[in-house]
Amino acid sequence: MKVSRRVLELLVERIDLNDLKRVMSSWKVSVRDVKSKRDAVKVMLKAGLSPVRLEELLALADFAEKLPFTYWRIYRFPPLERITPSILEKRLNRILSKVKEETCYFRVLRVEKGLLYVFYRYRREDGLVKGWMGIRAEQFTDHVKCLVKSNGLLLVEEAGRAEMVVKMISDALGVSIEPLMIPPFILRELAEEGKVKRAVVLLDGQITGVKGLSRVVLEGDDILKGVEKLRSRQELNFWAAGPLLEIETDEFNVSSEGRISLRKADGTAAMKQLLQLAEKLAEKTCKP
Repeated sequence: MKVSRRVLELLVERIDLNDLKRVMSSWKVSVRDVKSKRDAVKVMLKAGLSPVRLEELLALADFAEKLPFTYWRIYRFPPLERITPSILEKRLNRILSKVKEETCYFRVLRVEKGLLYVFYRYRREDGLVKGWMGIRAEQFTDHVKCLVKSNGLLLVEEAGRAEMVVKMISDALGVSIEPLMIPPFILRELAEEGKVKRAVVLLDGQITGVKGLSRVVLEGDDILKGVEKLRSRQELNFWAAGPLLEIETDEFNVSSEGRISLRKADGTAAMKQLLQLAEKLAEKTCKP
């Protein structure tokens, strides 16, 4: 497959150099002489780019750029000593073959020891696109992105077909995978560690004036300080009035349903930050 050098350079520029080396190594391409992204482009063009390889590069670029704007679901499964990328990929695609759907497949890349990046590519419904030559039909493709750690942690992008992907990963690994629900008191502990800009709480009628329970959104520079003022003014124990359902800080969003997202981060650094937050929540939640 022929790819313009300039197009490849623009694509490579969006990907971390270490991530490029890892994916090239998975192609059995030597990265010994790859010291820069320019070197990576040169080696890739010499080795050749198949549609699947190009798809992997696009997926890595998409992952790095959209990670801070994506909600992820946290899942847990029994820890495994080792997860081999090639074996997991073959199992997933074998399971997928039974679905008998065209233009969809799994790819599994090793990010570092004990951590895999899994993405599922599929074709969405055809749509109509308006261009300078008029309206034309176009096929759209999409990905479901996942991070799998051998210690029993799974993060799945909140997207279409995500539940199906979780089921297939569960079958491929031969383990039961369960969603992580985060108790409100864990959210409170997390909130007390920093400044909360936004919170969703469950309150009853003694505060809202509305019969029954209500979801109430609070916003401000530091909700916890505002809450203290509210409690002092009304002589109410605000935290006892209702549990936290969701919090938002300058760094992240977390909900009791196990949904997390980063506010701002970039590439590999964002991935590590996301994993650290998920592991922290899992450790707090699963602590006996």
